[in-house]
Amino acid sequence: MGQAVTQALTRSSTQTASAYVIAKNNAPRARLSGLRSQICGVQNTITGLAQKLEADKPGCTTPHRFSWTESVMNMVHSNYFRDPKDRLANERMALFQAKEHLDALRKEVEPLEEADLIFKTNKKIVKKEARIAEFEAQKKPTHDDRKSIDALRAELDELRTIRDTLLIKHTGRTLAMHAEAGMPLEQMLQVCDLSQPAKMLCNTIEWITTPHMVAGGPGTLALPGLEAANTTSLYSDAPLSQVPNGTSSNVETGPRQLPLQLWAVPQGAAPTPTTSNNPPTIITPPSAGAVADEQQRQRADRLIDEIITSMPNSGYMPQDGNHDPVLALAVQTKDWPAYAKLEVLDAKGQHLATFGKQAASRTNQTITLQRRSNGEYVNAHDPHQSASNQEQLLTLLIQNQPRNSQLGRGGNFWGSDTTAGRIVTLRQQIADLAKAERPELFKAVIHSSCSQTDPGLPAAVKNRFMPLERSPTGTELMRKLHSENPHLTPARLTELLNASPLSATEQNVYLESGHLPTAFNLNKARIEQAVQHELAVDAVYHTRTYNPQADALLRDATTQELLKVNRNLRIFGKGETFDTQTAKAGDVILRDYGNGVYWAYDVPNAQYIEVNADTDSFFRAIASVLQPHEHRALGMTGEPDVRGFREHMGKVVEQSPSNFHLPSSSPMPATTASTTATTSTPTSPPAPSPSGTPTPVKDFGAGMTNGAPSTVLQNANGQNDHLRGIARLTRSDGYVCTATLLDTAPAATETNTPAYMSTAAHCVDTGIGAIDTDKALTGTVEFGYFVDTPSQVYPLKRTTYSNYRNNDLALVEIDTSLQALNREGIRPLAIASHIPANGTDAIVVGAPFGIRPGYLRAAACQSQIPEISAFVGLGDRWNTRRMVTNQCRDTSPGSSGGPVMTRNGEVFGVMAAQSVQSVQQPGGRLQEKFLFNVAIPATHLKDCFTNGVFNANAVNCELFPVFDIKPDHPLMRYAKITLDQAGNPIYPTWRFTFTTDKPYYHYKSVDHVGECEQPQGYKVATASGSSETIYDPIGDQPGIRSLCVIGTTSPDNQFDQGTLRNAFSLSVNLQAAGEPEIPNIEVTHNRMRYTAAVEDNDRKWKQTFMKSGNPDTTDCNSPDKYTTTSVRVFSRKALPMKLCAKGTDHAGVDSKASEKIIS
Repeated sequence: MGQAVTQALTRSSTQTASAYVIAKNNAPRARLSGLRSQICGVQNTITGLAQKLEADKPGCTTPHRFSWTESVMNMVHSNYFRDPKDRLANERMALFQAKEHLDALRKEVEPLEEADLIFKTNKKIVKKEARIAEFEAQKKPTHDDRKSIDALRAELDELRTIRDTLLIKHTGRTLAMHAEAGMPLEQMLQVCDLSQPAKMLCNTIEWITTPHMVAGGPGTLALPGLEAANTTSLYSDAPLSQVPNGTSSNVETGPRQLPLQLWAVPQGAAPTPTTSNNPPTIITPPSAGAVADEQQRQRADRLIDEIITSMPNSGYMPQDGNHDPVLALAVQTKDWPAYAKLEVLDAKGQHLATFGKQAASRTNQTITLQRRSNGEYVNAHDPHQSASNQEQLLTLLIQNQPRNSQLGRGGNFWGSDTTAGRIVTLRQQIADLAKAERPELFKAVIHSSCSQTDPGLPAAVKNRFMPLERSPTGTELMRKLHSENPHLTPARLTELLNASPLSATEQNVYLESGHLPTAFNLNKARIEQAVQHELAVDAVYHTRTYNPQADALLRDATTQELLKVNRNLRIFGKGETFDTQTAKAGDVILRDYGNGVYWAYDVPNAQYIEVNADTDSFFRAIASVLQPHEHRALGMTGEPDVRGFREHMGKVVEQSPSNFHLPSSSPMPATTASTTATTSTPTSPPAPSPSGTPTPVKDFGAGMTNGAPSTVLQNANGQNDHLRGIARLTRSDGYVCTATLLDTAPAATETNTPAYMSTAAHCVDTGIGAIDTDKALTGTVEFGYFVDTPSQVYPLKRTTYSNYRNNDLALVEIDTSLQALNREGIRPLAIASHIPANGTDAIVVGAPFGIRPGYLRAAACQSQIPEISAFVGLGDRWNTRRMVTNQCRDTSPGSSGGPVMTRNGEVFGVMAAQSVQSVQQPGGRLQEKFLFNVAIPATHLKDCFTNGVFNANAVNCELFPVFDIKPDHPLMRYAKITLDQAGNPIYPTWRFTFTTDKPYYHYKSVDHVGECEQPQGYKVATASGSSETIYDPIGDQPGIRSLCVIGTTSPDNQFDQGTLRNAFSLSVNLQAAGEPEIPNIEVTHNRMRYTAAVEDNDRKWKQTFMKSGNPDTTDCNSPDKYTTTSVRVFSRKALPMKLCAKGTDHAGVDSKASEKIIS
């Protein structure tokens, strides 16, 4: 902290002091005491004058106590009485001037008192920190010590929040006073030395007074406890006569809105003077819904913190009366019986919620409790009983358990088997579970009005800490809106309904058919986009479930922060090859395993550092390879300080200039969605051809060389207008892909037709092996997603068709018409009539968020038609029977669903996946090597439209008929031929159990999955029942074998092409009979350590085991001390050493042990 420069602000003030000065110098504290005495003296003077010398009445207790006579004499000496002949006039004048003097003194003392409070809060913080240090200095802290540390840390966090809030208000008040007094900018900015929160305030606000008075900087305001960034609430109740922009404010009427503007300008740079032709970007304050959401998240975090720290304490229950999280945790502890559910009733006996480990229909015992109006719980069958004690709720849970229940048992202390002892154990288990599953528990608390059985609730939102069932609350309209849009809280939905009210007719239509007006959907799309960004920033600050947008923001910001400490962040995802020879000492190398899980590569020791597989792994992985001074630069106070690292990166992300490209959370009129977005596009878009497609472009790849790195697409000059129909698709749960607007309307169509887009099936949340039709879909698409122009956002409407059974292709509809998009200059792309020949040039376009900047990218390469046009996934793994491949570069998460097109712009495929090969490196580590991209042919979509509308009954449409084949158990991936005692082979069977929605089914076993689409070989029809099982042998030859199953409405063996194309397939790897091979142990070493690994490139082992020890005493044939691992690391000091390894193949047969001695 640096000392703030101050200036006289009032006629009675000679100096003001900053929090730093108060903390470091006793003189301002003495002045504060003197000012308080002066205030009391003037108050006494006023009292004395008002009562006209009636009595001696002191005003207040101070270090110096004034009487009325002393007060009057002070005023005489101060020349307040100018005309002794007119005593009454003099008394009135004295009273007026005394009040004015009192106002001036109060104005001066307020910032001093504020700073004094900051000083006292700091002293408390120092004491708490010292106390925590004392506990942590102990070699073996006790359980009670750890609880005390957790409690102290919670108090410390609260004190720091209070201090930061006071610092911001203190700085705001001082800035306002300085601006009022006309202090030069250079001196004003020195106030920002107070603290980091105060710096954030100063770096964000631009005072509109004179052109040179600028304290601009990037980043939206995130001030604790403040609802809006540009109101006088920043300055508390400071009685300013004039606000910084020169607008008068009436002190007597209280604070009023300050018309300040927040500017998006680089740090330290002044914005360009505004003119009517070049208006600045105005950052609007957060909406009421955004503030309510933030407060809800804070409450949820506080509640979970309470449960983690206080639940082990006897008698504790959440103070807000919301016991649902505790009940949900209790039911999910490991010893709660899976066959029992917990039902909670209200005081009137009405159902509130049901909790359980599995669906209510699969339970056979119910524990029913009734909650009284005062918060106490009793057995529902005896509601008149008295509450037992402060542990009444947990006592009831224990006493109502089935006889053989182990709930709360397992404690290792005296009396642990008693009810009281079991409660102690259960309390600790609840706290431990809350800590281990915090992200999922947080999601359940945030969606507290939802249950696992809510219709329309996306599977990504549901989790085990939600009730199985919950009694509905609120109106039917709000319930349905929230169920279909769970990311929009009731506060956000209220905000949306206020901005776009629904008439009674519109409400009825929505409740019956699910259709909402376009204006409503447009406003909803904008709020959804703002909410997605808020949740992304929140997921940077806090440990949450995986959020791809937060992941992208974090990777970008961390790259820049590491550069400041001369570190280069390199991240390799699945399928990306990492050459260890290129690693440098200053590199921070991460391997991205997906879903926010990262490991760091230790360059000096040439190995990966394993960390917990959660969203904190990014921070832990980076911290594991940094030095102590680098930890401090990134906000860490120690190596694993994830909280400090997250706090630092959260501030960086919030202050990043990229945040200013994000939309405001305040709803805008629906009519501005496209009109505002098109202001930067050419005023004269290319004239459409009769079919509605743009004028042909010679080369959609703009001359790109095949195999060259991808190019980030720009369109400031309209050079890529022909690609505006390619959009970023974002599901309501934040999952990001790419989609393409298709030209589906014939040339003569004059009426509006739906707008359809192609994408990948996994992008619309279709499950592997499923086919979805006409299914509601929430989310948005952003057309014109170029790096240098604004995008246009439209809401998704439904999944028209999605096949994730034998390919990965989906057709979605958005909530506008194709003709409306044409009028906005958004042109569809034509569907190719056939798949181009092998070796034809292809252009791939996508919006990968794994490559920065994450906007549309294009790359060129050659398209290939493989000899075997199938991608076989074993068991429940994804597979496709039709595909084209390419090796276009820079495809990454987010590219899925993007178009694969010819250079003349005809779409013939959709990006679906990458093929990679796992290569075992020295030391046993597996490294993924990119082979090719997999794309799904899309040319057959062309035959499924009639007059611009999707038609399932079109003559040549091969997407239908569809049927369900749902497996009833996990699918096997490997099988093995065994031998009987006589040496004869025993061939394994399929043992495939499933259900179907058709009255008949046919099946066959084939050598190649592509044969599923050939009619020959299918067995005669079998009538389907509630559950069917196929027991036929898998085959008699080792290798990949597939089972094909189709559902039909008739028993004959006449199949149309659509039925065969939609056949369900199950593939397994059939292994030869015989004893398993003996595992091969490969050993590598460097100067520091040895690494031993079991070689298994062919994945022939279901499980491998290793052990090591002294060569003289270790017996590899003994089953003792084997552990389930394939890699062992040890130092030179451990030599000599014997290594033992064995494996279990996929038939469950153990191999003989192999051994190797290293000396």
